[in-house]
Amino acid sequence: MEFNVKNYNEKLAICTISGRLLIDDEVNNVLESLNDTIENKDLVLDLSQLEYISSSGLSLFIRLLTRSRINDHGLVLANLQENVKKLFQIAKLNNIFAISDSTEEAIKSLN
Repeated sequence: MEFNVKNYNEKLAICTISGRLLIDDEVNNVLESLNDTIENKDLVLDLSQLEYISSSGLSLFIRLLTRSRINDHGLVLANLQENVKKLFQIAKLNNIFAISDSTEEAIKSLN
């Protein structure tokens, strides 16, 4: 699993997560790296390169959403691959998260 965070502007950052999100250490690494971003900016998570998520991986998204809401910021998931989208639907998380078909659409929804 790899991730990359880029500041889009002073109010928004985009984080791309790729590979397979499997273990708690990976989740904690992403959470720690995004901590300052979540406290200060809205966040778009580009998941176009995310191939697989375990239950530990799902906890990452729930924790990010919780921290974003605590800090009064928005969080949008974008570009979900079909298997990842199905997992969110099975877990009923598609009713909790804002999900966009593209990064551009996600950015517009946060502005």
